[in-house]
Amino acid sequence: MPTANMPLPPTENHSQEDTLAHDERWLLIQRIVRSKGFQRAAQLRAILLYVSKFAIFGTEEQLREHDIAREALGRRGDFDPAYDNIVRVQVSHLRRKLAEYFADEGKDETMLIEIPKGSYLPHFESVRHHNGATLDGQTTHYPESIEPQGTTHDLLKPPGVVPSPLGGISRLPMVWASLGTAVLALAIGLGIRWNIGERSQQNVPPILLPMLQQGNNVAVVLPDVSLMIIQQVLNTEIGPLEYIESDFPRNQVSKVADPQLRNTLMFLGIRKTTSFSETRLGLEWMETLSKAGMHGNLLYSRDLHVRDLSDGNVILIGSRRSNPWMSLFDSRTNFQFIESTETHTYSFVNHHPLAGEEARYIPHHVANQDINYVNVALVHSLGEKGFALLINGSDSQANEAAVRFVLEGKFPKAIQDELHRKDFHGMEILLKGSHLDGESNDRFEIVTFRVAST
Repeated sequence: MPTANMPLPPTENHSQEDTLAHDERWLLIQRIVRSKGFQRAAQLRAILLYVSKFAIFGTEEQLREHDIAREALGRRGDFDPAYDNIVRVQVSHLRRKLAEYFADEGKDETMLIEIPKGSYLPHFESVRHHNGATLDGQTTHYPESIEPQGTTHDLLKPPGVVPSPLGGISRLPMVWASLGTAVLALAIGLGIRWNIGERSQQNVPPILLPMLQQGNNVAVVLPDVSLMIIQQVLNTEIGPLEYIESDFPRNQVSKVADPQLRNTLMFLGIRKTTSFSETRLGLEWMETLSKAGMHGNLLYSRDLHVRDLSDGNVILIGSRRSNPWMSLFDSRTNFQFIESTETHTYSFVNHHPLAGEEARYIPHHVANQDINYVNVALVHSLGEKGFALLINGSDSQANEAAVRFVLEGKFPKAIQDELHRKDFHGMEILLKGSHLDGESNDRFEIVTFRVAST
């Protein structure tokens, strides 16, 4: 995808590189594209670099939507904005990302960037100091995280969304593309342990507070990508009992007629493979646990022992398709990611809808965006001697975004209050997110949450 080397209007006396190297506006752009909020937003970075160069070099030519699509996003020459609104959608996201940057990481910047609505050309404006006061005395206001009002068991309908700088990988590809990805993915023997420092309450994300009441030890369990592919190829669902069989997946693939496919599935079944994205999430959890003075044990899904689900605290990442242990907690959760016997598609089933809620939340694709869901459930472990945190998303972007969301701990007050209760028994938070093709989630909306009373 073209970025820094894309064609732009030439300068008269200097090369573009020399000019940009000494331009405060370009140096600011470089800080922005390297910031946390832009790490996994390749398309937003490409657009910002392109339109900023256009503005800096001061061409009299009009900045056109077609040019942005072709030069920054790699669209073909026959791109037609009447049928593809990718530029408009992405620039809208870019405006919000810029506002988030200047409200957080860039709050001390001495220059602001704004892309006015109705235009694609950025405006640069110097500021007097980091509190947002501009040279002319005006104050620029940036959106803050919305805190939905309501009580437990209420449907939360925040007037906005809770932004989160997120990373991720592209959405789950087709089976054979996934096959190559899985084989090349990080092969893990894991069993990694983190163990440092004294416990510091301020370093503990609120979601972990109930676990701390039960002890310091936490098993972090990564999903099994091989299992997901095997199920997808065989069009079946493999439960925990089948999964832990000593000769897995021989029984499952023995009926495959094609010997080459059968051997490939067997090869996958005996390898420990997970996605890079979710491995990174596991490592982030380990670092978080360490800072909180807790003891983490990073495990591959197939290495988990039932006693880990019974006697201590555990974090499970991935849907039941890649982490079958999720299904053992079905009786403790209301929102479950289940396959429809009629359409063979997965959706989150709401077993006990409250007023205003839907009975089923279906991931779907609309207007160049994938709409996804994730259920974050913190429930008692099977032996009632700890807690299980379930990160159960409809795709890898949802899982990754949800982990970042809960680690940041930017929950509404009603959720914060529940997590601080000494008599906490359990909670579920259903989140809705979206991402463009090739991008990660960049926002989440709390659809609703449940609190267990006993």
